[in-house]
Amino acid sequence: MSKSAIKDTMDALVKELNQHTYNYYVLAMPTIGDYEFDQKLETLQKLEQENPEFADPDSPTGGGWRSEAAEEG
Repeated sequence: MSKSAIKDTMDALVKELNQHTYNYYVLAMPTIGDYEFDQKLETLQKLEQENPEFADPDSPTGGGWRSEAAEEG
């Protein structure tokens, strides 16, 4: 996989996992099962370890998730 594709995959996983986290904790309406979430999180962790230059500070792997709605309020 090219570096560009790796970064795109990582960015997409961060966005997706943060949305699932928001749905679960803020809306109390999970949209994904725990196992599937954990598998995606594991994939992201592996990609971040192998490509630290692309790690996002808002990644759910580092507890960086935050609710934008909570920040506005």
